[in-house]
Amino acid sequence: MSTRSRDEFFRALSGRGGADPTGARGTGLTGQLLAAFGASPRDPSRPNTSAAAKALGVTQRTVQRWIATGDRQRQRPRGQTLDKITTRARQAVTTKRGRQRSIAAHADKLSKTGMRLNLTGMQGPERGPDYERFRTVSFDFDPQLAQSFMSAYIAGGDTAARRFLSENAPELYNMPTWTISDVDSIHLSGPYGIS
Repeated sequence: MSTRSRDEFFRALSGRGGADPTGARGTGLTGQLLAAFGASPRDPSRPNTSAAAKALGVTQRTVQRWIATGDRQRQRPRGQTLDKITTRARQAVTTKRGRQRSIAAHADKLSKTGMRLNLTGMQGPERGPDYERFRTVSFDFDPQLAQSFMSAYIAGGDTAARRFLSENAPELYNMPTWTISDVDSIHLSGPYGIS
């Protein structure tokens, strides 16, 4: 499965829409900080500069300077610090501990309320290749299934999440069999029973 699938599951389940968990050097610093250290309590589109500063051993003002826009930007993180950021961004999505830390707050809420997961991508019933096509499907999770789904994602990432959706298709989507071969986007809404 592609890194796109991995990153889409991460963004949706962590609630960090602008996160860049690729860990690729040279990609957007703001997105990497958001993936690695979470969102600001005041603005979910901005990284938590306090958490980043604490983890990186710098001041919060230094982190704010790194992501300042336009003429206000005064500096960029240096080699070792930049390596720490890209590593933490990548680990947020590729390790069990990173996924657990990243989705903890969001998962706790969703496992209490349930959710609707809208997945767009190549998918369809397991009746042959002609049945799979690019479509958007809504999977409805009651609180218990939402909790099981989050646990599956934490344990095995997007591969386990897709497998969970396929195995639970009879209950989630009222289809006896379902395959997902590619993910384009994921959107969560809810709580359960409310679009």
